[in-house]
Amino acid sequence: MAAASTAARILLPRPTTVSSEGQRFARFDLGNPDAERGHRPLSTSIQSKRANLYFATELQRRADAAGLGLRSMAVAPGRAAAPSTPTAPTAPAPGT
Repeated sequence: MAAASTAARILLPRPTTVSSEGQRFARFDLGNPDAERGHRPLSTSIQSKRANLYFATELQRRADAAGLGLRSMAVAPGRAAAPSTPTAPTAPAPGT
């Protein structure tokens, strides 16, 4: 019986939502949710990562309430080079 329940857990759907450690610094302006006034790329990116965590949490809550066997996951992949993080480590150019 234990092996069967372990196998069933492994096969459950696991939607995965990407967030960021930077989400800890998110501040929401509820009067400007779409950043139509005063768009700041880094701030907007951080807010979207926090919103992703809210989504993952709400998805799990609704799945549990409906008795669905899924496990909503949220991941923060770590620091990566991106235009919004100019000091992030980057790979050396090919041939250097």
